[in-house]
Amino acid sequence: LPGMEILSINGVSSSTLKNTLKLFFSGSTNDQKIFYLQEHFANALYIGYGAADSFSLELQKSGSKEIKTFVVQGQIAENKKLEPFYYEIVDNNTMVFTYNLFKDSGNTFKVFLNDMFRTIQEKSIKNLVIDLRKNKGGDTYFGDMILSYLTETPFYQYSRIDVLVSKEARKAFISEAPGFIRWFPIQYIHPMLKPLWGKAPGNIVSMSMEERIPQKSEFQFSGDLFVIIGSGSMSSATMLPSTIKKYNLGTLVGEETGGKDTMYGNVTNYRLPNTGLEIEMPCGVVYGNTIGRVEPDYKVKQSVSDLEAEKDTVLEYIEELCL
Repeated sequence: LPGMEILSINGVSSSTLKNTLKLFFSGSTNDQKIFYLQEHFANALYIGYGAADSFSLELQKSGSKEIKTFVVQGQIAENKKLEPFYYEIVDNNTMVFTYNLFKDSGNTFKVFLNDMFRTIQEKSIKNLVIDLRKNKGGDTYFGDMILSYLTETPFYQYSRIDVLVSKEARKAFISEAPGFIRWFPIQYIHPMLKPLWGKAPGNIVSMSMEERIPQKSEFQFSGDLFVIIGSGSMSSATMLPSTIKKYNLGTLVGEETGGKDTMYGNVTNYRLPNTGLEIEMPCGVVYGNTIGRVEPDYKVKQSVSDLEAEKDTVLEYIEELCL
């Protein structure tokens, strides 16, 4: 239950479990690895300690010295899929936009954003909260789409990309071009593609970005913007809040991002020649608006007492700022 601390599982202390199982996850900070362990604990426990018919748990309630032991039967873990994006109105003046993934497999994000910002305008909502705490990133293009509703000033989320030229990198970059023009040898004239075809594989190409001019929207947001960040925010979910902070578009609340604003990026598929296994690996370095992790303007951490009461510490803090 919320507020109960797990002291051990099958005789293995929680600290040992945490320090052992977090090594299965990559991350630039310890908090980021712990976040991923929280999200995938059942799988990590199975990989680290194997399956079991039953589990003996030692539990302790927050603020109590009494330790209770429970035996529970093992179950097949369900991998819960997060909704990529949704919004809800929490009071008459505040909308919370939960954004969990910078991807749009159904090509519905543009319609979603238009509907959301139209609703904000029609209902005269003054405060918009973008929650990026569980967002691992994806395509920064979707961040550009969001920013077009927040500013009319030209901006960029990253200033430069250094790319290691390879046939895989070329394939990845040209795949982002619209299908109806791929028949044309666009790679020899496009300012971003031309350098990749101008140098032989194995060389590094550096490409500087120009500021992006926002697309005009009739539903431009002019209220107060708050962005929640945390150890689960990485990749494009660091670039968006970093850009919002750089151009003074809103206030960042929560904890520092797990990912860094300047990072390895442009993930590409490679096939290993001997095993035939296909892996994902970045082919470049993306230079954001800062070098390290993105820091919040107001540092707020979820408290144990609020967790026990099933309250969102960070969101409640933002509600106080809105008063």
